[in-house]
Amino acid sequence: MWTALSKHLPAGWWAWHSLRIRDHKNLLGEGDFVIADPRRGLLALEVKGGQLVLRGGHWWQNGRRMEKAPREQAERFVHRLVRRLEELGVEPPPFGAAVCFPDMTFDNEVGQDDLRGVVIGRRHLEWLDKALGELMEDALPPHAPRNDRWIRALHELWGDSWVPRLSLGARVEDVREQWHALDVHQMAVLEGLMANERMLVHGPAGSGKTLLAAETARRHAAKGMKTLLVCFTNSLRRFLDESLEGIEVKTLSDLAFDILRTVGHVPESAAETPATEAAFWAELPLKAAEAVELLHDEDRPDAIVVDEAQDLTESAWLLLSNLAEGRRMWAFADPDQAFWPDRRPPKTEFPFTFDLRAKLRCPPGISALADEYRQEAGTPDPTDDPEHAEVIGRALEEGILKIVGCPSASSVPEKVGRCIDQLLSEGLQPGDIFVVSLRGQTAEEGMAKAARIGRHEVVRADAPDMREKIVADTFLRVKGLERPAVIVTDLRLMDGASDADRRSRNARMHIALTRALVCARIVAPGEVLKGDEVLRRLL
Repeated sequence: MWTALSKHLPAGWWAWHSLRIRDHKNLLGEGDFVIADPRRGLLALEVKGGQLVLRGGHWWQNGRRMEKAPREQAERFVHRLVRRLEELGVEPPPFGAAVCFPDMTFDNEVGQDDLRGVVIGRRHLEWLDKALGELMEDALPPHAPRNDRWIRALHELWGDSWVPRLSLGARVEDVREQWHALDVHQMAVLEGLMANERMLVHGPAGSGKTLLAAETARRHAAKGMKTLLVCFTNSLRRFLDESLEGIEVKTLSDLAFDILRTVGHVPESAAETPATEAAFWAELPLKAAEAVELLHDEDRPDAIVVDEAQDLTESAWLLLSNLAEGRRMWAFADPDQAFWPDRRPPKTEFPFTFDLRAKLRCPPGISALADEYRQEAGTPDPTDDPEHAEVIGRALEEGILKIVGCPSASSVPEKVGRCIDQLLSEGLQPGDIFVVSLRGQTAEEGMAKAARIGRHEVVRADAPDMREKIVADTFLRVKGLERPAVIVTDLRLMDGASDADRRSRNARMHIALTRALVCARIVAPGEVLKGDEVLRRLL
């Protein structure tokens, strides 16, 4: 019967199999098939397989007497279905009941009067569209339905589709419970690796590298070692410094200044040297590397842990190598987030490596979109995985991922502000939101320069109150950090048609998206979205 319906259901009709209902008395019912003609009404169709005969007023199926006559079951169900529609506030259409014996061929009328004209057999299935029209005529009253609300109600009762959903606020609450905690797998990995003096741990975005780096530093310190954790940005340094007691956390430039200051070679504060003096900052690690030999033994750490190791320069590694000579050093890196392709941890310093594979941070749809932007070495085009389309599409349907088009560049801040409003209305807190600009820190334009977005105050990633405030900053300054919601913007300021421009833009998008624990929003003018090779396929 199902096969016949799939081939011969009249155009514009609907059919549902195994429609289950429960009324206010908790009485359950199930109809084999419910068939709807929007112009006439609904028909409950009971299907009875095998050989059926009627003897002495009793029905027999495959040699066994049936407790209920075939049409009685359909009648009972259709009346319950109609009452259920009324409970839902839906006016029922004309309705009736019919029976199908799909294993039997016959051309004589069935004897019982209640079955006259409402039974079809196997030979009717080949021209089912005509047979269904005749069934509707014989089984239903002649008046027509007043509206089609009953069809929509039947779709809902049957459950054409159901995707479990959780509000963003509830998702964030779930994430908060495990936001900064290592899972059992990560702990087991760490237990197995701690015996190594030198270790380079590779892992994709969201694999817990920063958490593992912090825990590695704690474990070294717990053994009585003077431990130093080196990271790339001041924002990550501030974040780690607040959660690590008794452990020094420094950026590479801070470390270099401290070493040179200890031997009396530099000003008291790095702030006294303008950040625009690129030559000075480039030479700083080299000068500190030379000064390491002047340090007393007690001024050197026993163990060094390096996070975001893929971003350090060759001169930075020379400094760390000299400082860690004869001591323990662990490094954590993600080659896919190496914004500068010529930077990488030196293999000579790390005889042992370990790969983290599980992505624990991002929801699958955001992770898949970030992977679309991830660059293969020397390949200007984004990764094109056909399986990504399905999970990205699901994230778009569920509101985990949204692409927000703006009519013009000037309307972008307003749209970002509205995104913030919407996230806060769904239960998120200001400290749950990153606004990530794809522009660099020295750019004159971009959201990373804003003091307010819409009606909301925003701060930089290294601000003392960043944990409680909405953070608006550049993609590089949020590396190593994460928040439930990430709004990516300033795509319009990353125009450029060359392969190098596309690689840079895609790398920035990958870094920005992988900061998200729960949801992500991409906000840009419509023409910019259409010009993005990845987003264009989703619009």
